[in-house]
Amino acid sequence: MPRLSRLFQPASIVVFGGGWAENVITQCQKMGFAGDIWPVHPKRKTIAGVPCFASVAALPGVPDVAFLGINRDAVIEVTRQLAAIGCGGAVCFASGFAESGQLDRQQQLVAAAGDMPLLGPNCYGFINYLDGALLWPDQHGGRRCTNGVALISQSSNIAINLGMQARGLPVGYVGCVGNQAQTSLTDMTAALLADPRITAAGLYIEGIHDAGEFAKMAYAARQNGKYIVAIKAGKTAASQQAAGAHTAALAGDAAASSAFLQQCGVIEVNSLDALIETLKILHLFGALPGNTPMMIFAVIGFLPLLIKKKKLFFPLALFFGVFSYITFAWDIWWYGGSLGQRAMVQSYAVLTKLLWAGTCRNGHIRDKLARIICI
Repeated sequence: MPRLSRLFQPASIVVFGGGWAENVITQCQKMGFAGDIWPVHPKRKTIAGVPCFASVAALPGVPDVAFLGINRDAVIEVTRQLAAIGCGGAVCFASGFAESGQLDRQQQLVAAAGDMPLLGPNCYGFINYLDGALLWPDQHGGRRCTNGVALISQSSNIAINLGMQARGLPVGYVGCVGNQAQTSLTDMTAALLADPRITAAGLYIEGIHDAGEFAKMAYAARQNGKYIVAIKAGKTAASQQAAGAHTAALAGDAAASSAFLQQCGVIEVNSLDALIETLKILHLFGALPGNTPMMIFAVIGFLPLLIKKKKLFFPLALFFGVFSYITFAWDIWWYGGSLGQRAMVQSYAVLTKLLWAGTCRNGHIRDKLARIICI
């Protein structure tokens, strides 16, 4: 989606505000962002060691993206000024819009943005680990990478926690959508999956604004060999109410939302752990081609059995079993360590290989198809 490319892959960043803006500059510096950073502040001379400009009019050029770490009353006029000079996009960090009943104020913000892409309001921003651009006013747990997955969330807190994962999953982007006043979760997912360096996307969904557009996006992603894994929040009456107060999202019925995601070819999981591990498999191996297979295995001396459409793949199973056993014995001899610890590690290795070998309906990998029988 070219319209959002300047926003997510900027060569120049402008930041507004005091403490929050300073955090953004610091994070970009730590991550080695190579582009220009222009702080705007009417009184301060420097922020985080970077010279300030007094206003939008004083900027030395047109920025690709802006971080608006200013209050909800000032942000509308600044947004209008940025749109007028052709800024590539903006992140509105401020809250106090539709999520708190101030729909009129949110509509004014969207009108001020015009054709300029806008994330938020009530939005934490995004992290681009591929290019070192962090429109993110807080800590994070990632590092630079050359390719990886995208994590997109309607909850900033969930995004922060996902970004702290230490499971060997390379993350290219972390993004929040806030209230989705203009740019939606669907728009962000499409834009990030369009980056050839991104292999899959993981979503934390509170509500989907346009089901038709989401379905089109998911279909286009599959056509390009990229898959989406999602957690759908708001499945109970209480959580639906919480989602509405959080990001002004309208969360639907649990059964209906699950059926919709399945129809779209989205892999739905029920925990953050499952989200990360499923993304890891998709990043490393992709979703293997197949049609409604069945996979059953038992861990008995590390000898798994695979059954698919009544055919026993014994040579493959034997290979997995013998290879895992040899690797297990080598680990014990070479590295030492507890027998129980090594057995646990090797059991997980066997499971990973089996999940790679297995596929599911329409080529998707689904955790529900795997049944572990430990004897």
